[in-house]
Amino acid sequence: MLPSYYDIQCTAASIKPFQDIATCIRMKKALPRCKKMLQESCVDVFDEMGCSTAAEFCSTELQNPIVNAQRSPYDVSKVCTEPQNSPDTVCLHEMPIVAKFLNNETLRLQMGVDPEVGEYSPVSSLVQSTFNTNFDLMQPTEFYVAELLERGVKVLIYAGTYDLVCNWVGNERFTLAMKWTGQAEFISKPLSDWKVAGKVAGKTRSANGLSFVTVFGAGHMVPADKPKESLEMVKRWLNGNQF
Repeated sequence: MLPSYYDIQCTAASIKPFQDIATCIRMKKALPRCKKMLQESCVDVFDEMGCSTAAEFCSTELQNPIVNAQRSPYDVSKVCTEPQNSPDTVCLHEMPIVAKFLNNETLRLQMGVDPEVGEYSPVSSLVQSTFNTNFDLMQPTEFYVAELLERGVKVLIYAGTYDLVCNWVGNERFTLAMKWTGQAEFISKPLSDWKVAGKVAGKTRSANGLSFVTVFGAGHMVPADKPKESLEMVKRWLNGNQF
């Protein structure tokens, strides 16, 4: 996903390029080295020291610029001057509302939440540190997705076009590069418009149980940004309807 951070910040893949030319050139020059380091140390053979070095290099060259540009990594169309590790919002002002909703006692009972479980928090330092310690963010996940597809489990990969963290460019590349028995047919399908109430809501490609969908004008929190389109997307996917 990290290599596609360049596309979101320095091309028109999301909004107009918002990084200055010098920054974009530096990022573009770093791309080949970043990809090579990640492939050799995190994918082909996992080497903890090498993967750590690769992650640090790629993050410094491709992720840090968005902080310097004071843009939200969850919606590049918005300015964000808050610390990236802010426990309350992390540049997502919907999170306190989500937390209040999920901590409602009546809702927790309806959802069957174990009373021993503490309150929901938008950010968990423990989970984040464990992820980082185990290099989970650097581990390839396409193998697991491919195995689900081989077993007939439907998969929906969607992304808001304003999101950087889980951006649509990286997700599309991942779906196209994934090795599985339905790959050839999936690749052969064009990326086409999908509509809600007659208006184009994004782009989509589907075949053999795998669906890739983008949602125009949405950031990381797609349902919050585009509730009508999000609901329609999920309904169509669950019902097995064409997008």
